Amino acid sequence: MVPFTSFFGPNWFQGYVARVRKCFEITDMRTLFVTKADLNHYMHVLENAKDYTPEEVEYAMKVRDSMIHPDTKDVIPLPFRMSAAVPMNIVIVAGMLTAQSLSANLFFQFVNQSYNTCVNYANRNASNQLSNQQLLQAYGGATGAAMATSFLMDKAVPVASKFRKFSPFIAVAVASAANVYLMRRNETVEGVSIYDKKGTYLGKSPEAGKLAIIQTAITRVLTAFPVMVLPPATYMAFRLQDRIKSKVGNVLVNASLVGLGMFVFLPLTLAVFPQTMEIDTKNLEPHFASKVHNQNERVIVNRGL
Repeated sequence: MVPFTSFFGPNWFQGYVARVRKCFEITDMRTLFVTKADLNHYMHVLENAKDYTPEEVEYAMKVRDSMIHPDTKDVIPLPFRMSAAVPMNIVIVAGMLTAQSLSANLFFQFVNQSYNTCVNYANRNASNQLSNQQLLQAYGGATGAAMATSFLMDKAVPVASKFRKFSPFIAVAVASAANVYLMRRNETVEGVSIYDKKGTYLGKSPEAGKLAIIQTAITRVLTAFPVMVLPPATYMAFRLQDRIKSKVGNVLVNASLVGLGMFVFLPLTLAVFPQTMEIDTKNLEPHFASKVHNQNERVIVNRGL
């Protein structure tokens, strides 16, 4: 079993700062307006980097990383890119936070997990293929978990409680973790592709798959926290519920707070764990030790986002 200490290496903080910058680039909404012709141009820049300035190459890398899946090399569908997370979630999360009935709550939980399933699939580690049956099971399990948790929270938390506005976060946290596991559970059996630092394929590791799933699930919960907790906390702190009486006003304020939370905190939470993990071979299956030159050599795996 990969130990918990493997989550954070000795240079975690220095790496985190660099990853935050990278995640700000990946989540840059301006890349949503890059056309197919533009993308072809930027890929040409990367293939002929010596003919272009460092700034041009750096921007081309930014566009590639925000649009192209690192395993499949396919273009990620626009709504499911990390750069689309802010506009997509403004609508969905604002709807959850302003829902005033159980049916509305369940509807937005359903929509949210439907969207999350697509995002998880589009940004997965693509070492293993999911069958249509596995995909439907994951989708059904995640949406079911979200709606069941939302229903239980609705019954458990009194309508008059000031903490009722935090109920959607509990449902989202439970369902988001379940969504990641259900979408990627075959990685714990079949493993994920492992490479040495030269890019040589070494095989598949279920232990690395487990770590990738755990880190991604934690990231999903951390990502949901600021956008699901910041708006109701702000309402409580400034007593906005007493000042904003109109439904439209509440929706607009919640949408603004969600957008602000996503814009600021999404890169900070996505960067907690590196997308490309480095793992000591001693923490993986024994046969990997014989495939590297040094027993303590670290190997590479794409965790996914």
